[in-house]
Amino acid sequence: MFREWHEGDRIEHEAVRVGSYSSHAIEVRGMSKTEAEAFQAALLGANWVRVKDGRLAIAHAHEHPPKPERDPDIGPYWPRKDWGKLGEKNRPEHKVRMFHDSDPGFSEAGLHIAHVGAGNPDEAAYAGNAERLERWGFECLRSRRGSDGKFWEIWYLPSLFFAEGELAEAIGKVDKKPGEPGYPHDKEYNKRRLDAAIKFLCRNANFGTLDAFIQRAALTFD
Repeated sequence: MFREWHEGDRIEHEAVRVGSYSSHAIEVRGMSKTEAEAFQAALLGANWVRVKDGRLAIAHAHEHPPKPERDPDIGPYWPRKDWGKLGEKNRPEHKVRMFHDSDPGFSEAGLHIAHVGAGNPDEAAYAGNAERLERWGFECLRSRRGSDGKFWEIWYLPSLFFAEGELAEAIGKVDKKPGEPGYPHDKEYNKRRLDAAIKFLCRNANFGTLDAFIQRAALTFD
């Protein structure tokens, strides 16, 4: 659907013009940084562009998604409770507390994976890796598109507890040592579970980076 046109940066700059072209190439000169990003976005299908009075005029090809705080379909953020019925004295105390790998029961790591299919330009490589990550319990989180029409994404597993499929099987093969309490109350046992998960992913998925995180701040209720 056609959107409203708006003009590029109003700065002192040479007029936008086609510098040269041939049957297989074209050169556009005189664009500002913002206009160049908008032109790149047009090549990705995110914008339409035209030259008006020597400047690049831009129209977004799609509606931008609402900002998270303005999206009515996101809420409620927490399960709603009628605290009023409890009375002021009976409401639970709550505070933010730091958890890290020395806290029993809270040392189960989460994982971030970025640049899926890195090093392989084949579209099928991305699709195959994405399918496997979904099968193993990861969720894909994508940013909104930037002014250049591009976005970034990460694949997120909040905790090894949520692992599925072959990844969960690999983690489940980690044996407890005699005397260890096991998951989730033993730091060393949980570390071996994390090592097994990382080794499995490095052997069976193609990605640019994998980050494990343990330290977190969380809201607690007394």
